[in-house]
Amino acid sequence: MKPKKIYDGYPVGLILLANILILAVYVSSAYILFALSLITGILYVAYLVLLELYFLKEGCIHCCYYGNLCAFGKGAVAALFFNAGDPEKFCERELGFKDFIPQVLVVLIPLIVGIALLISRGFNLLILTAMIYPVFS
Repeated sequence: MKPKKIYDGYPVGLILLANILILAVYVSSAYILFALSLITGILYVAYLVLLELYFLKEGCIHCCYYGNLCAFGKGAVAALFFNAGDPEKFCERELGFKDFIPQVLVVLIPLIVGIALLISRGFNLLILTAMIYPVFS
């Protein structure tokens, strides 16, 4: 088996850029849900937080970047909240479609709600822009 190539750490600029893009998707999507109601916005943000914690706990603790700066900086964040896992488990895990559903819902829910808002409340350029950005990012 070939040894795995890993870096000592990723450049902070790359980590910032990756997180700004992800955060922009989260913010634009949350904007749509908050436009529907305060409760749906809060529930959506809670979903995002739980999803990120799940990724840290189930994936990042087993990653070879645990405790270090990966491309998203999550290896260092995971070390703050969770104990290290087994790096061998990171590559052994088989991912299926059901594993991607929570991530797809991050974009799909705001898209459906945004369409409903545009139909029921009339055209709103900000809602339309918030819907389009996550789909094409």
